[in-house]
Amino acid sequence: MDPTSNASADETSSEVTEPAAAPATALEAPAADASAAADPATDGPAAAEAVTDGLPEVAAAPLDGLKSLLALMDAGGPVMYVLAVLSVVMVAAVLLKLAQFVRVGVWRRSAAERAVALARGGRTDAAIVVAGSARGIAVRIVLAALCAGRRRDIAAEDIRDEALRMADETTGRLRSGVRLLEVIASLAPLLGLFGTVLGMIEAFQNLEAAGARADPSILSGGIWVALLTTAAGLAVAMPTVVVVNFIDRTVERLADDLDNLVAQLFNREIAGGPAAVISQPEPSHVHAVGQPHPVPAGE
Repeated sequence: MDPTSNASADETSSEVTEPAAAPATALEAPAADASAAADPATDGPAAAEAVTDGLPEVAAAPLDGLKSLLALMDAGGPVMYVLAVLSVVMVAAVLLKLAQFVRVGVWRRSAAERAVALARGGRTDAAIVVAGSARGIAVRIVLAALCAGRRRDIAAEDIRDEALRMADETTGRLRSGVRLLEVIASLAPLLGLFGTVLGMIEAFQNLEAAGARADPSILSGGIWVALLTTAAGLAVAMPTVVVVNFIDRTVERLADDLDNLVAQLFNREIAGGPAAVISQPEPSHVHAVGQPHPVPAGE
C-alpha cells in the first residue's frame, strides 16, 4: 500500500477523532469547578464568611451597646451604679403612679359633669342613673352626695363636709409616693457631682504619681471619666423633675374640679340660676343629736 495514502488516512482519522475529545473536556470543566467550590481549603471559608458577614454584626449590635454602657459605668465608679439603682426606682414609681391614676379614674370627669348638670336641671333620678353607670372618683363623690341628699335625716352641711372629705382623702392618696420622686430628683445631681469630685481627685493623684513623666493625657482622660457621673446624675434628675411637676399639676387640677362639682351641688347660681340641688331641710325636720324638740310658745 502507498505510504502517502496511509499518511492521509491517518490524518483523516485524527481529524475524525479530535472532535470526540472536545466534549470530554467540556464535561471535565464543570466537574473541576464543582470540586473547587466544594474544596473547604480554597473558597469555602471565604464564601461562608461573605454570606454570613452581615448577620453577626446585626446580632452583636445590642451586645456592643450593652458592653459600652457597662464600660462607662465601670469607668464612672460606684456612684454610677447608685445612680442606676435610683433610675430603676424612679421608673418603677412612675409606672405605679400612672397605674394608680388610671385605676382611680383621674381623667374621667365627663360623667360627673353630666350628672351634676342633670341634677341642677331638676332631673335628680336621671343624674343618679348616669352617675351610677360610670366609674371614677369624681362621679363616685357626686353619686354619694346625690344619694345622701335624698335622705331628709341628714343635714346638707354634713353631706357637703363628707363629700369634701372624700375628695381630700383621694387627692392625698394620689400624692403619696411623690416625695420619693422629689428626693430622687434632688439627690441624683448631688451624687453625680460627688462622683465627679472623686474622679478629679483620682486624676490629680495619677498626675502626681507620674512625676516628671507627666502626660497631659492622664489629666484629660481622668477629667472626662469624672464628668460621666455628673452627666448620669442630670440624666436621672431631669425626667424625674418633669414627672413630679406633672403629678402635682394633675392632682391639683383634680382637687379643683372636685371642689367645683361639690359647690355646684350645694350652691345656687348667683345670676338667677336654679336652686341648689341639695339644700338645707326645714329646721323642724333636722335636729342635732341630743337636742330636744322645740316647744311651741304658750305650752
